[in-house]
Amino acid sequence: MRAEPTPSTTSAATVRWSLFGVVALAGYFFFSDGDVGYLLTLSAMARSFALMSVAYAFHKSATPVAPDTIRCLCVVGLCRAYSYWRRQGYVPYDPSGDWAFVLVEGSGIAGALYAAFASRQEKFAPPPGDFLIITSGAFLMGMAFHADLNKDAISDTLWAVAAYLEVLALIPALVAARAGQPQSLEFARAIVVCRVFSLGFWSQAFAELKARSGSSFVGVVVLAVETLAVVLAVELLAASSPKGRNKKD
Repeated sequence: MRAEPTPSTTSAATVRWSLFGVVALAGYFFFSDGDVGYLLTLSAMARSFALMSVAYAFHKSATPVAPDTIRCLCVVGLCRAYSYWRRQGYVPYDPSGDWAFVLVEGSGIAGALYAAFASRQEKFAPPPGDFLIITSGAFLMGMAFHADLNKDAISDTLWAVAAYLEVLALIPALVAARAGQPQSLEFARAIVVCRVFSLGFWSQAFAELKARSGSSFVGVVVLAVETLAVVLAVELLAASSPKGRNKKD
């Protein structure tokens, strides 16, 4: 069982979250025009914060999150990177999307890749085969339900795959947490923040996600998936908290 957080670790976490808040506010005042698109940048910042914290923990020889979750998030990052490289249809229209959003996404991808490399020999529930099942499911969903913002079938599909896989990626961590394998509380908190900001954005912008036929059904699917993501993230946070772990003990 994981040891309870000490005052020093709690203090360090407080400093990191305070710094995150300062950077988020600074970004709003200096790199944003107040558009709702900044919520997407904030979501990317929280995701990057989560992945960098996990990468640091793996560097310290800890196993803070189920490796399958990290591997899935690596695929998410690479799919998004290729989609953004091809076209800019899914980058926030807010000025922060010009460079801050891309920079934050890049740092998150780097953190995920490092964590995946560091965890390559870890044994963790659920079985490694679940990574292939989850990834395959996301690719099938992406091919079936993707928008046409980029006017490019490959990048549109990969963006959709990333959107769905990012949600499904939480399942291995949640299963592991419920099986008594402690997950990083800081990662869980950051993911909740990430998912809430993302849902806040897509609740206002989902109608823009239209298929090539003009149907807005894709937007509804993405909004439903984003709502599910918040539920899974909150469940992961509850299962990763000291009270949640004590109930299993």
